[in-house]
Formats: sequence, C-alpha cells, structure tokens
Amino acid sequence: MPAAKEKSQPVATQKIKMSINGMVCMACQSTVKKAIKSLDGVTNVEVSLENKNAIVTYYPNLVKLEQIQKAVNDKGYTAGKPQEVKQ
Repeated sequence: MPAAKEKSQPVATQKIKMSINGMVCMACQSTVKKAIKSLDGVTNVEVSLENKNAIVTYYPNLVKLEQIQKAVNDKGYTAGKPQEVKQ
C-alpha cells in the first residue's frame, strides 16, 4: 500500500521593510526593484526613492533575508537591516 502523501501546509508570506542607501534617481529605484523582484520567492516589492527604502513581501521558505540584502548590495546600493512589517 503506498504511503499517504502528507499535505504540506502553505507557508505564509512575510513582509519586511529595509532602508536602501545610494539611490539618487528613478533609474536607481527601478534597478533595486528589479534586483529584488528577480529572486524566487519574492511576491511583491515597493521601492521608495523619497523614503529610501523597500518593502518586500516574500516566502521565507524560498528566499532568505540575506539573499534579498545581497541582491541590493550587488547592484551597488547598501541594504539596511530588515524590519518585520505587520500584515
């Protein structure tokens, strides 16, 4: 008799806000957004040039905070420490 498949519980998304230093124009904002959005597991990205931050919604089982920060840093910007945003 085949083993019963365990139903995996869907993992809830998490939302974080982090500062982004080094953005000076709309092209910078777009570059940061594309870099974060390209990561598997990221579902939504809002980047604010005015507030110099990003709000990212993601699946923590698919992408780690360090990967999100690295994506920003690899583009020449500086990602600050992420803070959880209550949904």
